[in-house]
Amino acid sequence: MFCGNCGSKAVEGDRFCVTCGQAPRPASESVAVLVQENPGLAQPYQSAPGPPFSGKATAAFVLSLFWLGGIGSLVAIGLAGTAMSDIRRGTHSGRGLAITALILGICGIVIPFVIYMAMAHNISNQLSHVSDCLNTPTAPGCP
Repeated sequence: MFCGNCGSKAVEGDRFCVTCGQAPRPASESVAVLVQENPGLAQPYQSAPGPPFSGKATAAFVLSLFWLGGIGSLVAIGLAGTAMSDIRRGTHSGRGLAITALILGICGIVIPFVIYMAMAHNISNQLSHVSDCLNTPTAPGCP
């Protein structure tokens, strides 16, 4: 058995603790008194609040989802870059969302560009075929 006041070893049946001189009380009762006197002890593993979430990262993510003719992607790339610098300084959190917005913004510029280039190449081939047919109507594949 241990003293509920000071925690030293106590002999069961003693009326007073040899170390602190107080009347011994059960350990469970002493913990309840400590928690009442010090409310911070009730939750000893609270984490410190972190930096606030970056609104720029959120806005960049939303804009990267809505292409808006490429403008949304360009603005998303800019906002994601500024959000990353805020996050690097430690003033905000949300690094994963800013990286996601940056990647989606870049994809929102590159993928349509590749599609447009493929379409332009296809149109160029068709115009070349029409030109060949106009110049030599007897060429194969001409109506």
